Amino acid sequence: MVKPIIKEYVEDFKDFKGCWVREKGTNTPTHYRREVTRAGSLWGNINSRCKAPYWRKYPTYIGTENRFSCFESFADWCNAQYGYTNRDRSGRYWSLDKDLRVLGNRVYSEDTCLFAPNWVNTLMIACSAVRGEFPVGVNLHRSGKYIARCGDYLGLYETPQQAHKVWQERKLDILQDAVRHSEIENHIVLVEALYNQAVKIRSDLDNDLETKL
Repeated sequence: MVKPIIKEYVEDFKDFKGCWVREKGTNTPTHYRREVTRAGSLWGNINSRCKAPYWRKYPTYIGTENRFSCFESFADWCNAQYGYTNRDRSGRYWSLDKDLRVLGNRVYSEDTCLFAPNWVNTLMIACSAVRGEFPVGVNLHRSGKYIARCGDYLGLYETPQQAHKVWQERKLDILQDAVRHSEIENHIVLVEALYNQAVKIRSDLDNDLETKL
């Protein structure tokens, strides 16, 4: 009889040689227990996002690379990062993010990644599959006008450019509120990343340019 596999997520730990463990398997009389560490789970997720099967399902990840040299160095880096062991109010760990420091980034590395609360992690989502050919925050309405949306509905406009400007203004307000949020105010790297995003959007808005994510 094949034993059921029970997968559990556990805190990071090292083996007797002092190396970080990705996962550990244990046989019991009733089941096979598979313990996956936080760093091990993240490492698996990163590597899956850097392969063709994932790209076919999520085209925005095409060309994504993992530039961490190995799991050991990745786990070392994780455990030295602000927010790695933090959890949000619902008990979820903060997310590993590769886009906040560099817009449009396709590289997982020490210089491009950070850990952020899940609500911050969603601030710069582009939703390319939903909006199609239109600028960020813009969708075509059945009336022929253009919807501006930044989380909430922001109205109908005559042109995609008008709707996008409304999105830019709303996104600036959101980013300015975010950098003052008590949950992240001591996370210097994250606050700087959000500030830089706001500066970029402000420059685009002032110069009638489309913001690309």
